[in-house]
Amino acid sequence: MTVEEVGKISSTEFQRLYSLYARKLGACLLEMTDSEACSTSEDLHRWITELTSLMVCVSLGNPKGLKAFHSASMDGSSASVRQLPESFYEDLLVTVDLTEAQVQDLLYLRRLFCGKIGQLSRSRKELMSKLPSDSIGICHASDKLEEVTNLAEQLRANGSEEYRTYMQFASSFYRGVLTAKQHAIGIVHSYPWIPEKHRLLELLAAKSGEPTAETLTQSAGLDNLQHAANWQQIDEYLKTVTVHNMNQHVPLIKDPVPPASDQSFVSSYTEQPLDLSSESLRC
Repeated sequence: MTVEEVGKISSTEFQRLYSLYARKLGACLLEMTDSEACSTSEDLHRWITELTSLMVCVSLGNPKGLKAFHSASMDGSSASVRQLPESFYEDLLVTVDLTEAQVQDLLYLRRLFCGKIGQLSRSRKELMSKLPSDSIGICHASDKLEEVTNLAEQLRANGSEEYRTYMQFASSFYRGVLTAKQHAIGIVHSYPWIPEKHRLLELLAAKSGEPTAETLTQSAGLDNLQHAANWQQIDEYLKTVTVHNMNQHVPLIKDPVPPASDQSFVSSYTEQPLDLSSESLRC
């Protein structure tokens, strides 16, 4: 299946595939040993990579649908509860067993992410304030056509950059800082729901005495260009997450420089073929 075809699958098909992957990951976690070279670890790495690729393809082809999936039960039930309770995320935080280096990386990622989102929000508000008001009248509307067109293009670019920022954040969170096993634990323990990374991260931040997300989205004395420049660290970081290390923790702080021959993990998301047949995923 192509990226476009995967991105347009129905909600029923997405739920079926997600459930199959969750069961496969659960079986792997039950059988896993400490040996990273064992076949069970290899299977877990395969399933987690394919599920992540599925999520990325759907987010590109049907972003509104993916957002809806996060509040839906993946087993098809019509449960009254639409999100996992706070106590669940407290237990999950213990279960994934983050190292101190991972904690520091996640908190740093959160600071950069909130700063970037705040910068984009301020830029968007500034653009919106420049839009002509209704009071200019019909006679003068044509005079503003070029200005409005330019503002519309800038607003569109702002929205695209914000979406890309969320994608980069998710890639850094799941495929950079967390290990494949930790990601699998989150999926299996959350099932039939999809875990919300932002809630887990905000809980970690609160326990670590970090500023609130609202505080971090403020300018904090930095101009928008500086916040944008700070986010460039994530662009460079994702280049170090490759097909060779994406199942491990790739340090964000003092990130290593990958060999020139390594393939960027971001490219590997869509370049690796997806086999979504029932035969491939049979438990």
